Amino acid sequence: MKRLYSLLVILFTCVSVCMAQVERQMVEFGENGYFHGTVLPSASELKVKVSSDGKINIRLQYKGAEYGATEGTYDSPLIIFETYNAISETEERDALVEIYQALDGDNWVDKTNWCSDKPVSEWHGVYTRQVNGKNTVTDLMLYSNNLKGELPATAFEKLKNLSGLFLDGNAISGKIPTCLNKLTSFSLERNEADLEGPLPEHPWSDLMNYISNPQQFLISKYSDNWQVPEWAEKHERFRDYWLRFAAAPRNYPEQAYFDYWASKKIPMADFKLVDFNGGIHSNEDLAKSKLTIILEWEAWCPFSQALIKKLVPAYNQLHSKGLDILGISSLCGMATPCVDEETHLKYIEKAGILWENCSETHENKIDAFRLYGGSPTLYAIDSNGVIVFQSFTRDYMEIIPFLENYFGEKITGQAYYTSSDYSKDGEVVTLQEATEGTGIDLVFMGEGFVDKAMGAGGAYEQKMNEAMEQFFKVEPYKSLRNRFTVKAVKVVSPNAEFLSDAKHTINQSDEIAFKYAQNAVGTDADKAMVVVVYNVEASVGRSYTTLYYDDKGSFVAYCMDGVSTVLNHEVGGHGIAHLADEYVEPGNESLSLATERKNELDEAHSSKGWYMNVDYNLGSQSVWKDYLTDSRYTSENIGSYEGAFLYGKGCYRPTENSMMRYNDTPFNAPSREAIYKRVMTLSDPSYKYSHEDFVEFDLATSKSASQAKGQGRETESLGNINYMVKASIENPNRFSPKRFLPKSPVLKKGSWKDNQ
Repeated sequence: MKRLYSLLVILFTCVSVCMAQVERQMVEFGENGYFHGTVLPSASELKVKVSSDGKINIRLQYKGAEYGATEGTYDSPLIIFETYNAISETEERDALVEIYQALDGDNWVDKTNWCSDKPVSEWHGVYTRQVNGKNTVTDLMLYSNNLKGELPATAFEKLKNLSGLFLDGNAISGKIPTCLNKLTSFSLERNEADLEGPLPEHPWSDLMNYISNPQQFLISKYSDNWQVPEWAEKHERFRDYWLRFAAAPRNYPEQAYFDYWASKKIPMADFKLVDFNGGIHSNEDLAKSKLTIILEWEAWCPFSQALIKKLVPAYNQLHSKGLDILGISSLCGMATPCVDEETHLKYIEKAGILWENCSETHENKIDAFRLYGGSPTLYAIDSNGVIVFQSFTRDYMEIIPFLENYFGEKITGQAYYTSSDYSKDGEVVTLQEATEGTGIDLVFMGEGFVDKAMGAGGAYEQKMNEAMEQFFKVEPYKSLRNRFTVKAVKVVSPNAEFLSDAKHTINQSDEIAFKYAQNAVGTDADKAMVVVVYNVEASVGRSYTTLYYDDKGSFVAYCMDGVSTVLNHEVGGHGIAHLADEYVEPGNESLSLATERKNELDEAHSSKGWYMNVDYNLGSQSVWKDYLTDSRYTSENIGSYEGAFLYGKGCYRPTENSMMRYNDTPFNAPSREAIYKRVMTLSDPSYKYSHEDFVEFDLATSKSASQAKGQGRETESLGNINYMVKASIENPNRFSPKRFLPKSPVLKKGSWKDNQ
């Protein structure tokens, strides 16, 4: 308590000597543990709530939701309060105009209200806070806005209350002004030009001493000559933050970047984990083993499963010689997809895992390692507590040769099963025959299925049937099912695993896929619709579809997620109906639709009837304009929702969500119409399309009114950013890592024969 009392004396002394013209924020603590902040004149007192154990515990919500709320618990000796300098609105306005002129403002993507007579809080990317009845500029957020040039030091010196500067995705050059020392948040990720000079040490060096969650600490790559600031690397808490440095986006040659980080010998961050049996594991245990591997893995993940197959024999052979492994898994509640604890433990037993494992919770985790996502992730730590191998810079499967070298002996164990019987390769199984129209040929085939799966009624045929049923689960395909002839072609793969040293047959080759399709549809395979289903339980990459521009109907959809709703997105959306993506590519949230993509849309709409679910024209000018005034579709909330065709700005989709956005809701009405028109035309050459014919079919089969509830609200220009934030919380896999999001279609002219 004596130390605490001294600390408080120092703090209150500091408060009392604040200059009269400087204003500060009072910090109070309510019963709910959150701080209450009010800007008051400097004469006001600072109130601090002290816990019974003598600690000062602060629950801080920084900046508010509009800035991306950052919460964390801060223990003594840190108390954070903010100071504000008296500054005229005219001086701030002049400084902003100077920034606009210095950074080529006339060519910014979004320059709304800049240099106008409107309040600066209404200028794009300018955020203010009210201090003593006046607004003052506190943050500039100009992500991906085509800023070019040098940061004007004189302007930033005038913005005396600026605390956050976010310039990611621009082309800032020149020197970093030393006046940016005052900032508490500074981000320059994905910068397309070189900056000179080191990142300022203060205040980040101070924050590294106190911030308990490394995710709250942001420092970004800012040059092609990027190096970690010397002050940061020498900091005693660098071990807690190195991965945040390493994971920053960069314009750096990848191998050189990885080599740089591989050369770093970084002490292991502090940790304390409780395993399923109640055992406690911490840094102290590292000295007990020659080498300890901390493995983040998930039982549902095929990558983890493949690594486990290699690590089990390695552990069994080397444990007595000093190898230890500690597994940690998210389970349900911390990960999506997930498995529950019971299922996870059953997998541990089935896989023969003998090392201890932990369930990751909000309390039971290693903060530093959570910064780099992906399963599996592993770190090997020597007896001195130094990380000597980590999968951020090296392929995780390289751990096996690393262990062989480290322990000086060859690891023996189970290798991949390799097919030897190719007698059933190319065999065709008819899954269903069309009973209406002339029939549309849909050909399924698999990748990563070995010879043991090829028997009659075996695993291969079961998976192809499962894929077919998934395709017909969703309207309008469900009601149009009888217009399809579906066949499966057996493709024998050498290996089932999807790893760098495993071998497969198709290997994303359209030519190979179509040659297999010939077995099912004859020599006219350039008209075939082909679906390649990967033998996995989760994504092994970003699914995508190759569309052939001759409009014969041919495509190849690579479903790297196996059987999932992504199949409906790829096959039913892109492949058959030629629909466009309605999602925004991560990193493109602030980018406007490029001119060449507008031209692509114009051609697709006018000459081919493709992409009828996206448009750069709003409302009554959009290709789905008829739905806006059709009372039969009122409940579907059709409007113009900004964010589509991979761009966050300048392109629109008909509904807030649909199958072509996040793969988890029905197709919207304009998409269903495109599907219906396509299927009817392909299956019956004599069919004459009628919109009213579709509406009658749609209202009878899709129950569009009930399906559409909760999809969103009608608007002429609803931005997508708030929804994206909401969606990323509900399902983080929608935005990270990228492999969970399908890629946009690949377009090829002519037939596959022309492209060989």
